[in-house]
Amino acid sequence: MAGGALSGEALARALGLHREGQLAAAEAAYREILEAEPSNVEALHRLGALLTQAGRPREGAELMAKAAALEPRSAALRTNLALAWNAAGEPVAALAAADDAAALEPGLAEAHSHRGEALRALGRLDEALASFDRALELKAGLPRAIAGRNQALAEIGCRHADEALALLRVLDPEGALAAADAAVAAAPEAAHVQSALGHVQVALRDHAGALASFDRAIAAAGGDNPEAELNKATVLLTLGRCREAWPLYEARKRVAGRFGAADLEQPAWTGAEPLEGRVIYVHAEQGLGDMIQFVRFLPVLAERGAEVVLSAPEALAGLFVNLHPRVRVVSGGERVAFHHHCALASLPFALGAELDDLPGRQGYLSADPVPAAAWKARMAPLAGPRVGVVWRGNPGHPNDRNRSIPFRLFSDLLQPGCSWVSLQQSHSQREAGLLRRLGVWNLADRLTDMAQTAAVVANLDLVVTVDTSVAHLVGALGKPVWVLVPYSPDWRWLTEREDSPWYASARLFRQRARGDWGEVITRLADQLKQQRGLA
Repeated sequence: MAGGALSGEALARALGLHREGQLAAAEAAYREILEAEPSNVEALHRLGALLTQAGRPREGAELMAKAAALEPRSAALRTNLALAWNAAGEPVAALAAADDAAALEPGLAEAHSHRGEALRALGRLDEALASFDRALELKAGLPRAIAGRNQALAEIGCRHADEALALLRVLDPEGALAAADAAVAAAPEAAHVQSALGHVQVALRDHAGALASFDRAIAAAGGDNPEAELNKATVLLTLGRCREAWPLYEARKRVAGRFGAADLEQPAWTGAEPLEGRVIYVHAEQGLGDMIQFVRFLPVLAERGAEVVLSAPEALAGLFVNLHPRVRVVSGGERVAFHHHCALASLPFALGAELDDLPGRQGYLSADPVPAAAWKARMAPLAGPRVGVVWRGNPGHPNDRNRSIPFRLFSDLLQPGCSWVSLQQSHSQREAGLLRRLGVWNLADRLTDMAQTAAVVANLDLVVTVDTSVAHLVGALGKPVWVLVPYSPDWRWLTEREDSPWYASARLFRQRARGDWGEVITRLADQLKQQRGLA
């Protein structure tokens, strides 16, 4: 095919097919032109645009790049090239093309919009936002610019939200609040942003604000946001509003990667099904302390006529074995036959539990008498009140930084006048050395499971502990336990009060100022002297 009029006629035909949506025919027509004229700028440009439209943006961009090299003054060509490179996932090339287009024609709104998309893909969100704003100044209502601007704002909001959560992890809630405010300013409709604000408000003990934020997070996700529902549930539990909280607490089963959900053929027990003569399989979940806290409900099922089978980890199986004659404990994947199943932490929901009527508040576990007697003999030489201590929880716990106490602070409590017994299961070499110098009996190597720890606790007068599974163990045994509670507590310790509806034997010593464990240790030491007659 020769150039000139014949080429123009062929190009007009190809463009007509393209406009009619006959993409395959149009592509063939463009390629026929390029076979005769490989440097036909218009055919290269239009075929490149067609291929981008057809979902083949990389091929399209490569053709348009050839056209752009042949036609250095076309802003429209470079704008379409930027569009194609963006679609191909090549934001660096897209940015270069958009910059060239904007330099040639500064008033071309689409060039600024494509520039914003490239910058957003490169993580340069503030610059992207400026480009989208410029595009909309030039052409109000430009759809791609509006969509891109909204995406950039959402990503800016999420970036600030992630910053807020990171600051919470290093115990800087004031800094986290500033980041959360910036997140809300950028993307008030984003569920992640509202959830992050809720977490900050919890840390600042603004529970009313947190509830409102989690409600907005749920609404922003169309009413289906299990993470926010669970967060709202824990705030309600912190406030003691159990009736509202327990149904929402069931959302934990839908939170990916957080809580295991049993995949069982038998139906779940919801509280409505009869128990008499039925076998209920209760599967454990969450941490050791949670399991100890919630097994109090198993005797309720047994007293209502059920045979209960509890699946528990080996660390707890020995502790739970004497919970009730109609409660059987299995571990290690043992298979059992049953009629219904229920997650352990779903029992308070199924039973309609309220704080003023919790079962087992005076204690519902007991130590095995054989190891307890052995420990009694070993402890016979210990003079004065015997006080067990735990100052650090599981370092892998997401809230451990908030609830554990540096040993250099906690050791101020370990003064003469008591026989101190460390129930801490792991120590640094430095801690072990300090324990020896302070005359603290270190049982780290002997506490092989919770049943063994219970046998030790049975022979103590008091346990002083941070918020760990040991606090639940001692309370469940009905033994005196003093729990050191951080400024922003876990939900089960509620707010303000010094006692616990979960454990009658517990006394709570709360941080009065965020991060100030020194004042708590001093106050606790004074109380210990007064109550134990220590000098």
